[in-house]
Amino acid sequence: MREQRGLAGPTFGKHQPERVFAVNLDAVGDATRFGAGAVNVLKTDPQQFVQRFGAGDDGTGDENQILVHQPSIAWRTPRRCAKDAGMEQLPIFVNLRGRRVLVTGTGEPAAAKARLVEAAGGVVVTEFCPSIRLAFVASDDAEIEAAALKAAGLLVNVVDRPELCDFTTPSIIDRAPVTLAIGTAGASATLAKALRERLEALLPASLGALATAIRGERALVNAALPDPSARRRFWDALLAPGGTLDPLREAMTPAAVIAATLAAPVPPQDSLTIITVTDPDDLTLRQLRALSQADTIFHTAASSPSILDRARRDAPRTLCTKPPLDLPAGRSVFVGP
Repeated sequence: MREQRGLAGPTFGKHQPERVFAVNLDAVGDATRFGAGAVNVLKTDPQQFVQRFGAGDDGTGDENQILVHQPSIAWRTPRRCAKDAGMEQLPIFVNLRGRRVLVTGTGEPAAAKARLVEAAGGVVVTEFCPSIRLAFVASDDAEIEAAALKAAGLLVNVVDRPELCDFTTPSIIDRAPVTLAIGTAGASATLAKALRERLEALLPASLGALATAIRGERALVNAALPDPSARRRFWDALLAPGGTLDPLREAMTPAAVIAATLAAPVPPQDSLTIITVTDPDDLTLRQLRALSQADTIFHTAASSPSILDRARRDAPRTLCTKPPLDLPAGRSVFVGP
């Protein structure tokens, strides 16, 4: 497959033109690999492929070649802030239990992806069907297969080809139900593995049991503390460094600790933390904790974006010129200068 930059598909208002690819049908390979799926349709009936998978209406003249459009519309373009330091990928966790996932190819690369899917409760299939939404490609003709699967609407991961991937798989720390995922946007699997090894040594085996206990006691806490801010302060205090449920320490009876803490609540205190540093490396541990636990963020127009990036994302933010005199309820942080 090659991208023909001289071709341009139709435009949609202010949207950018489509990216147009020429796929040589003779190079698609064994169509039976996908059963009655996209590659099979593409190879045996280009017109049907056009109708079913949106390949366009201007590339079907040659029976051995077809133009495949990949729309590049404005809302799919990654938005970056001015400092161009945004995330390269959005980390999400997908519920695969009982869902079919396509894995193509042979050998250890394909087997490794199959094991990963099965570990998450997914069902590995080797032929395309319309209900599938995710695919792992580990075959020799990966570029052609990836193009056909993407045209059929699947999100595709191509082994060792990050430039062809819609998503990548991270290095994983499993303390079920706690899962830590470390990704580098395909830059270096070795770096992700090195970070995982360091973090593995920090996390106790009881971390999963702690998460399970918190999930089991959530209804009790919600009933006792109906105010969301009060609940957040309750959990923050329990899980803080040195707290009774510090996640980096072994917790023997977390459910009992939660119940006992609810029975003897600590009255909330309004507080204000002032941060004037502009380099994240200069933040103290106390300041980092204040940012992550803040109920309200106050900041100036000149506040460092890299400091604000470390604040709790769903905390309300107020633009001002100096620290407030009348504090709102809860924990406030002012980010200067």
